[in-house]
Amino acid sequence: MESLSNSLKKKATEQHYRAEVMIAGEQLRLRLHDGKLIKDRRYHLRTYPNCFVAKELTDWLIDHKEAPDRETGIRLMQKLMDHYIIHHVCDEHSDYKDAKLLYRFRKDDGTFPLTKDVKVFMRGQSLYEKLVSVEESILKVREENSVKYQRTFLGCEMIDWLVQEGEAENRKEAVELGRALLEHGIIQHVSNRHHFFDSDVLYQFWINFRRRRRLTELLNENSSRALSESPDSPFCLRKLNPDPGNTSFLSVQTNKEIKIVSAVRRSSITSLTGNSNPYFSPAPTLVFPPVAECNPKSVLKRPVTNEELLSPGAPYIKKTLTIVGDAVGWGFVVRGGRPCHIQAVDPGGPAAAAGMKLLYRFRKDDGTFPLTKDVKVFMRGQSLYEKLVSVEESILKVREENSVKYQRTFLGCEMIDWLVQEGEAENRKEAVELGRALLEHGIIQHVSNRHHFFDSDVLYQFWINFRRRRRLTELLNENSSRALSESPDSPFCLRKLNPDPGNTSFLSVQTNKEIKIVSAVRRSSITSLTGNSNPYFSPAPTLVFPPVAECNPKSVLKRPVTNEELLSPGAPYIKKTLTIVGDAVGWGFVVRGGRPCHIQAVDPGGPAAAAGMKVCQFVFSVNGMYVLHLDYQTISSLIMTGPRTLVMEVMEAIE
Repeated sequence: MESLSNSLKKKATEQHYRAEVMIAGEQLRLRLHDGKLIKDRRYHLRTYPNCFVAKELTDWLIDHKEAPDRETGIRLMQKLMDHYIIHHVCDEHSDYKDAKLLYRFRKDDGTFPLTKDVKVFMRGQSLYEKLVSVEESILKVREENSVKYQRTFLGCEMIDWLVQEGEAENRKEAVELGRALLEHGIIQHVSNRHHFFDSDVLYQFWINFRRRRRLTELLNENSSRALSESPDSPFCLRKLNPDPGNTSFLSVQTNKEIKIVSAVRRSSITSLTGNSNPYFSPAPTLVFPPVAECNPKSVLKRPVTNEELLSPGAPYIKKTLTIVGDAVGWGFVVRGGRPCHIQAVDPGGPAAAAGMKLLYRFRKDDGTFPLTKDVKVFMRGQSLYEKLVSVEESILKVREENSVKYQRTFLGCEMIDWLVQEGEAENRKEAVELGRALLEHGIIQHVSNRHHFFDSDVLYQFWINFRRRRRLTELLNENSSRALSESPDSPFCLRKLNPDPGNTSFLSVQTNKEIKIVSAVRRSSITSLTGNSNPYFSPAPTLVFPPVAECNPKSVLKRPVTNEELLSPGAPYIKKTLTIVGDAVGWGFVVRGGRPCHIQAVDPGGPAAAAGMKVCQFVFSVNGMYVLHLDYQTISSLIMTGPRTLVMEVMEAIE
């Protein structure tokens, strides 16, 4: 088996460090966009888009403890300039000056060189994100020679996965891809002895793409210090060796056993420690110490039960906190269960700014709302509904009776069979009693509201669509009998609705096109954005739905556009960076197409529109990940599994 030569190790180390600089620079760029340091600026009657002032950035680095002094800040930014991450807006200065000069990230103006090495890095990042996002991933913690390694896989496993997922046409091409990733320092043999082969040799991802980098790591290029692992789970504490210079926040008192903790916030950037751990060390052997378990000690002085929290006169008060995540999440850690509590709060994070403190308990939004029999029936109905709509062959279907189509319908006997089969009821008699309780509580109904629930072929429907977004104004119209307009449950879907002058749904196509009114589902499972006033239950219980329209098949693009056309020099497109903070129901836009994807629709009242998103823009990157080569389903998944604060780069045609 081929061993690694010293020259190959040296090359991998150099590429490894280059990748470190790229990721650290990209994380900094996203944070600066989020902090509004990057913006359009005017100088000598000319506007320079998406730039920052060097002197202001140096101040920011010191304020955010990314640099201890101005000299270090200058050295850090010079590193980024040397690696073509940033440049002077007019390219008049080859070095970084701590002055009132304008600089810009090359990713913000499209001048970042997409070399072969960069493309391999982006391919490796795409594969890593795809692997860690699946439930049964081939990446696991494995042990070899009494040493535990993170993010490991067998060479043959990776080959099988690449071919199976269509990332490579055959095993030979998959091996070539694996060898390229190893030569670029993205993966490595766990003891750094062998090249990549289609065998049961153990490899690992050398790069943890989800770790947050400290900029000071860039100055320690020749450090051989082992990389401290940090978990990818969004709420985890880990034991770390105490370090006086570490700026991680405390979750327990200093006299406790575990002193320094690191919290993973909402984004994919995980480590908040201040350790200087570069991506690549010149000695390429990267050995991880055994993984420390999550902090087993609770900050609670004693256990607290739900009953104690909710009992009348209990010494607890309820507070509502609104926390807007920043570029790295929210900054708190949750532990325990039934009830959960706040284990740690980053004093410099959004949660602390919103007033979060240790020992707060998480409760449902209604907090002390009593769990009466009626509420328990409602929760049972919601559970059954979600279970039914999540299976492929569901008994819930669109059916017609007396020339009227009804949504979410089922036959009484079908429901009885399903309840018994799924173990929701022990026998048919118990299933009938459950069905009658659901009907009496307004969760299901006979389609024409004439009959109670029976074990027969009578047609019923779920009266409540638990996935529909409610307008708060609906609560004021308690006696409305207006029919409920259906909206899709898919997280990124357009639907044809009957035009209604009073409807507040947004337009995705011109008014003279066939489809005029559309509804977009944003991040949450709440779907309808229409302004209809539709309460849970109307006193006139007959609920008639129009026939379901198909998803809008027409693209808003006037003609197809290729990636080559977008990226060609002199193309009539400009790149814009949008920072979109999702609200309670998501971001408010629809992605369609593929390679490249485009914005099909934008909710004029949503966060995306407020950030400047427009129809027909092309999606260039999502949270720092290049996505021109991806389809809209993959991009949608990246968005929905990412942080609430979404940073997107889009290409817009110059008018």
